[in-house]
Amino acid sequence: MKKSDTAAVFPIPFGAQADGSLETYPIPVNTEEKGRVSILKGFPVENFTPISSGGIPPAGADFNGLFRTLSEAIRASESGVIRPYNAAYAQEIGGYPQSALVSDPANPIRLFISTIDDNLANATNDNSGAWFSLSDSTAAAINNESQNRNAALQSLHNQIDAELGNKVSRSGDTMTGDLNLQGNIQGNNYYGRTVNSNVPGSQAAASLQLLGNIGAEKAALSVTGNDGKKHSWFFGSDESITTSDGGLVPTLQGTGRGGDQVFWVQTKHDIWIPFPTPFANFALDSNGNGNICVFITPSPVWGDGNDNDNNSVVATVNRKNNQVVDMDGTGFRARINHFYTGHGPDGYEDSLDNMTWFMVRAVSI
Repeated sequence: MKKSDTAAVFPIPFGAQADGSLETYPIPVNTEEKGRVSILKGFPVENFTPISSGGIPPAGADFNGLFRTLSEAIRASESGVIRPYNAAYAQEIGGYPQSALVSDPANPIRLFISTIDDNLANATNDNSGAWFSLSDSTAAAINNESQNRNAALQSLHNQIDAELGNKVSRSGDTMTGDLNLQGNIQGNNYYGRTVNSNVPGSQAAASLQLLGNIGAEKAALSVTGNDGKKHSWFFGSDESITTSDGGLVPTLQGTGRGGDQVFWVQTKHDIWIPFPTPFANFALDSNGNGNICVFITPSPVWGDGNDNDNNSVVATVNRKNNQVVDMDGTGFRARINHFYTGHGPDGYEDSLDNMTWFMVRAVSI
């Protein structure tokens, strides 16, 4: 037999639109009416007896009803209908045969196959093995396959991690740990890997990179505008901040680091004046300028009541003077060169030789 030998399917049952008076439907299981068809007896003996001998011709309505009944069953089978389990039907036929396929009346996608003949067990709650649940076993197989696949995938990830270390996807990933970018050292100079951020279609960008050398490490933070100009700031391990041209960026330091100190001191020219609290952030820029500003104001006792009273003293507090240290983080050497006292030939002294009280303010920037 070939596949092409099959008959056309039934799109509609035979006699579906027949007049009710011309169709015996449904066909009765049994009937006492002479000459009429029934499920149990089929066409009765009267239909096979000559009319001259008292026979009765078969009724056309019986044929219509019979063909409709059969064609409806055929159409249901051809359309792929899987009938629900029916306990009453099972009793009528003496139990489902082996390989019978039924569905759960309450859940039509749950399917069962009979494993035995004369099967009277309830397919929906059978635990004896008389029915095999296709849906449950398929779900279990899918779940088992999913678990096996996940285990295999995790094993593969573990192997990749063991070979390459923990990995991060190039796009859309999330990290919960530290990001380590390993650079290199050439000579004494650091060349760290750069973290870049940019926007497609624009020259605007930002970057962060470790630079400097041993003992003078710096983190370079750079920003490039849409005009292509790049601006950089260098954050040193000595807590200084410098610009691309070497200038120091002023920073406000806390009192714990001696950021802003005001104190009285009795001193004279060329005397070393210690800070009450050393400046831990003392630094020099590329031009040799320190990051501490010192303001010196003399005691009011030097005033003579005139407008020429001193409000401040000009003192050189350079970092170095003829190789002599004039300032560091612990203090400074006041070189008071020209000081108005109201004494002397013109009221000024070129330097202060006598111990005098001064108010000093030292600020780190």
